[in-house]
Amino acid sequence: DSMSGISGAGRSSSEALRFGAIDESVAAYKVLTHRHRPEMERVLDTVSSSGSSILFTPHLVPMQRGILSTIYATPTAGTALADVEAAFDDAYADSPFVRRLDQAPHTRWVVGSNNLLASFHLDTRTNTLVTISAIDNLVKGAAGQAIQCANLMFGFEESAGLPTEGWMP
Repeated sequence: DSMSGISGAGRSSSEALRFGAIDESVAAYKVLTHRHRPEMERVLDTVSSSGSSILFTPHLVPMQRGILSTIYATPTAGTALADVEAAFDDAYADSPFVRRLDQAPHTRWVVGSNNLLASFHLDTRTNTLVTISAIDNLVKGAAGQAIQCANLMFGFEESAGLPTEGWMP
């Protein structure tokens, strides 16, 4: 489940996306048909030994920018929270924009930055791993990723020209 600000709901302007039309409301959209679901499954297939299948539901929330995602997964038997956190830390040790937190991130903590903040929570009662992530879709979205990739392709510092601090603490 991902909660997106107005700027993440598409490129075209419409009456339905004006702040007055969504203020004081939250709405799911493109349920079961979101265009990015197949992309997410393809990426997961590159690290999975079996075909990946996800259920993704985006929600439009009354804010200008940012995406907060809550992701649920069933860990393999014997997986501890420390295992998940260590794997994440190892995978992103050299990534200047990815940080793990001990508490659930807020979108306001990343607005104006190219950061991704993530936290992990293991519910042993239901054997469910809950991952919560926050990005600013206008920076960490396609624009920030494009600059980051161009920096790497042309031999520049990966973080050149990209903000590492958000507007708010």
